[in-house]
Amino acid sequence: MINIVTKKPTSEVLSGEFSVGADTDKGRYGEGYIEKAFDNDIGKTGLMAWVTRSKSDGYQPYRDSDYNGTIGQKKRGYDVTSVGVQVTQTIADAAQLQGFYQYTQADLDMVSPNHHRQAMNKRDHHLATVSFEHFLTQDTSYSIRAHLNDWNTRYDRSRYLADGSVDIQNDDSYWGFRDYGVQAQIKSYLFGDNEFVVGTDNQWYKGKDEVMKIETDTAKANALYLQVRPDIPVLPELKPSLGVRYERFEGGQDATVWMASTKYEVNEKLNLRGQVGTAFKLPNAEQLYVKDESKQTIGDANLKAETSKNIEAGFDYLTKWENGGAWQFGATAYAREINDLITTVKVGKYDKWVNGDGEIRTKGVVLATKLNFDESWYVSGDITRNWLDTKNGATLNDIPELFTRGRIGYDAPAKQWGAELAARYVGELKSGNDTYGHYTVFDASAYLYVDHAQQHKLTLLVENLFDRDYPAGLTSNGPEKVDNLGRPLTAELRYTYRF
Repeated sequence: MINIVTKKPTSEVLSGEFSVGADTDKGRYGEGYIEKAFDNDIGKTGLMAWVTRSKSDGYQPYRDSDYNGTIGQKKRGYDVTSVGVQVTQTIADAAQLQGFYQYTQADLDMVSPNHHRQAMNKRDHHLATVSFEHFLTQDTSYSIRAHLNDWNTRYDRSRYLADGSVDIQNDDSYWGFRDYGVQAQIKSYLFGDNEFVVGTDNQWYKGKDEVMKIETDTAKANALYLQVRPDIPVLPELKPSLGVRYERFEGGQDATVWMASTKYEVNEKLNLRGQVGTAFKLPNAEQLYVKDESKQTIGDANLKAETSKNIEAGFDYLTKWENGGAWQFGATAYAREINDLITTVKVGKYDKWVNGDGEIRTKGVVLATKLNFDESWYVSGDITRNWLDTKNGATLNDIPELFTRGRIGYDAPAKQWGAELAARYVGELKSGNDTYGHYTVFDASAYLYVDHAQQHKLTLLVENLFDRDYPAGLTSNGPEKVDNLGRPLTAELRYTYRF
């Protein structure tokens, strides 16, 4: 996919990229962008536009044996189109104005294993931002950013009753929200090379949900924040930073969170790093108000905010060789204490959103490495081990106790072609009182540039290479929880043209 968020139009000649593809799920795919930058009387203008389209019949996410009652629609398909434009204007090398707009329209199948007949999520989404940054001096600048996030969904859903008749649960039911906000900040270097950032972040939200029967839902939040990155001349290898944020929410709740981090460059090969801080999370509308008989999930309007304390430490090591090879290795250890964890527990036949009792602690380690034998062959891998507390049935849901990945690949000289084989293992995960996981999946990919200028590229992607039947999650079919299956063996061929 095109990374539009970080890509900026810089080419002074018209340039771009277009891709088309198809897969064995009867999926069709296409995307492209064009960009051009040019000088004008006040600076330089950059223009970029893009479009993406993907459509597929999808796959069946539940086993035939896990369906309950009469089922009409089994495959989960989709049809998604997105178009956008970005305009950037620099002004006399001292200021920059940027505008961004993207529109997405999607028709998404929402299938269920419980007496399901048909469900369709028809969505349109508008996202727009405007930002302005101005350097008052070489060391001081200010910026202002405004955003609008407008999401609208029409939902149709029906099911079969025991006597074979049809129950219309939702008929063009609306749910959506409008979120808009303004952020302003000043950045300056003071007392030498000490960087200070102070700002304010203000957001307003209004939503309505006829599916979960939320008539009106409005909220606003106002925040102040400060970030400091001190410079220590006697210890230039040390890169500390400190941030604090105070936020006040509509209804009287407020929170102060902070984080301190540092990085120490021991030498050109070894870096040490660490951070400590706090976090705050309010329950969302679904956790507060949901009552879904099909999924057998209910919310709690009295949920409290979740707070946590976090600490993390690690190191990164890199060594390079004359033949173009290199070895990277890193390790991270973390610990987290969570109060009033927002999670689900089993209450009768329902999964109910609750606050966990007392303090729940988690900790873990992450090891990652990559070995480039030369400029062509490489292997990489990482492993994550998590230890998760459980109190009165409450724990962090859908976090694997063990997760590991590995890759082996080859790139021909000048990267004219290449191939990669990847594998991942997911250990046990918990969802309420149920467990799932314990699976290994392999993926493969290959690419070929058919011309030496590398403008024409063919890419083959094969997901779930050995067609493993594995649970990516759990859902309810009424009487019990059943596996929500990951994507089966799927092959996709893409053609890309770059100019």
